[in-house]
Amino acid sequence: TAASIVTCLSAHLGHEYLSEYREEKTGYTLLHRAAQEASLSSFRRVLSSFNVPPNVRGTLDGKTALHVAISPEVDRGSTEMTLVVKMLLRYGVDCELRETMHGDTALLHAVRVFTDGEAWGCKVEEVSSSVRSGQPHGMLVSLLDHGADREVVSLVDGSTALDLVKKISNERIRRRVWKVLTEYESMKEYQRKKRGGSTVEGSEEGNEGSGSGAKPTRVSPRKNKKRR
Repeated sequence: TAASIVTCLSAHLGHEYLSEYREEKTGYTLLHRAAQEASLSSFRRVLSSFNVPPNVRGTLDGKTALHVAISPEVDRGSTEMTLVVKMLLRYGVDCELRETMHGDTALLHAVRVFTDGEAWGCKVEEVSSSVRSGQPHGMLVSLLDHGADREVVSLVDGSTALDLVKKISNERIRRRVWKVLTEYESMKEYQRKKRGGSTVEGSEEGNEGSGSGAKPTRVSPRKNKKRR
């Protein structure tokens, strides 16, 4: 695990060697292993303490730490997986770099995760419970917030993200992923307006999530106080 690597290398080679660590077989860095295996606290420690280059790719599969974090074998809860993705993006991992198995960017890779393992050559029951539970929203939105290209095409099979969505057999997950990819801008606009204030239940403006619909709910209590 990442924690054991840190302990072992720090003891034998010194703390400074950790930023240059590469696994002999895979070419993975400490950042790859932390993204795949570490607890959230250990992952944060790797990000903050060891200055690991963010965009090193595995020698066998071309994966960045971002690809590894979204792999179907990683059994994190959906909230924690989304947090790891956000932290890697802030750390500087390029979401447009491609792995070599399918020629996928991180977004294509993320959508492919939800195709029940078919594209990975593994059985459905071997895919982690966090993926099978179907909570793609936060992870995909985080990638789109960071500018991930929805029009990009896989270099190996020519699939777009929407092509891959059609291969998701779970209808609920398929609908959610499709909605994120096709309605991202309107979803963000709705959220922006909603943050402008509370909506008025039952009003036309409130149903649209308009920030202006929130004003009566703030003004009304002050008027009531004057009547008293």
